[in-house]
Amino acid sequence: MMNRKIIVLLALLFLVKSHDALGASFDCGLPNLSFIEIQVCTSNRVSIEDEYMSDAYSTLRGKMEDDDREILLDTQRNWLRKRNNCRNDAFIETCLYESYRERSRTLNVWRVYANINRFKSCSNSNEGLKFFECAIGWKPFGDQLSFLARLDDFEYELPIEISSLNSYLIENCTTPINSTLEMANAIGCYMGSVNDMKSAVKDFLHSKSKNTLFAKVKPIDEFSISSSNPTITAPIIDALQNGGLDDGCEGNPVESYVVKILEDELYGQGYYLVDYSCGISQRLALFKQAGETLELLNTYQYNYCYRECEGFTKAGVYVNDFNGDSHPDLLITDDSTGVLVSVIGRIEKSDTFQNWSPRVQNFPEEFGYSEENLPLVDLIRYKEARLKTVWPFHAFSRD
Repeated sequence: MMNRKIIVLLALLFLVKSHDALGASFDCGLPNLSFIEIQVCTSNRVSIEDEYMSDAYSTLRGKMEDDDREILLDTQRNWLRKRNNCRNDAFIETCLYESYRERSRTLNVWRVYANINRFKSCSNSNEGLKFFECAIGWKPFGDQLSFLARLDDFEYELPIEISSLNSYLIENCTTPINSTLEMANAIGCYMGSVNDMKSAVKDFLHSKSKNTLFAKVKPIDEFSISSSNPTITAPIIDALQNGGLDDGCEGNPVESYVVKILEDELYGQGYYLVDYSCGISQRLALFKQAGETLELLNTYQYNYCYRECEGFTKAGVYVNDFNGDSHPDLLITDDSTGVLVSVIGRIEKSDTFQNWSPRVQNFPEEFGYSEENLPLVDLIRYKEARLKTVWPFHAFSRD
């Protein structure tokens, strides 16, 4: 009796060990883990998603007959191969996180909503969205599709099959359903369609933009000259001090400034980038001169000192096509650390400039991280990623 108790206790200890503090479904302490398994174990949110997915898989398997279990196993193997491709992604952790969430949703939809006869009866639908609404009776998308709306801001000229969800589903996910395997593949295709479209868009834009003038990251000094000419600087300083600008000096004197004349190849004639300090803040400002009109296009405050200073004392500015539209954007860094803090990007369609942040992190806040614990991206990391992709525009928000 005592031996049996010891065996049970050891079994329980093994189970506790195999579900370590990070929550992965396998033992992260085992030797010879694969590269992907190591990535899962070192990310809190991915290891938790791994456990969620494992639970969803076990629950679904427990409700199946033997033949369907073999089909489930085949689909799981296919997904694992797709998951392992994250090793080639510019953002491995984010890729894994999205892959696990997608698989969990697929398994749960399969368990709750899937019915082969219902899928067969809906196969005559000629529209992708209507087909899945008929077959599953559920619309899982919403905020996930916000990235498609953002595409309209840019003149990307994307093929319709990767910019229209309905077209993508028709092209890839709505083949006739005559077996459980075909049904399972259709569900997986549907649940993964948004992430697959995001990847397709990034690949398309990267391929299109990688050999353009602004594909490489270059210092702003290669596209500008500093000016102390009062004809140029005086109206700018006057506008900052007395122009009533929302992001001006509010009546405080400009204590220091550097005015750079941007070359015409960036945005055209008459553009100035100003690094200035006044009162308790330091800012960058982008101006446009059109005739006698001086227009403030955008500002970024990089230091603010009230009791304590928040920010940094010197900003670095670089030029790069951040989002793959073949037009230049301004990357702003903390010059002392190289951390990329924001981007002033041009919306070509509306000819406006906007700040893209928060701090251009690898892992966007919408995935459940707070701004305090988001890992920052430095310029070295950004350059490495930019060789593989355009920045994932669906992952940054606008101020």
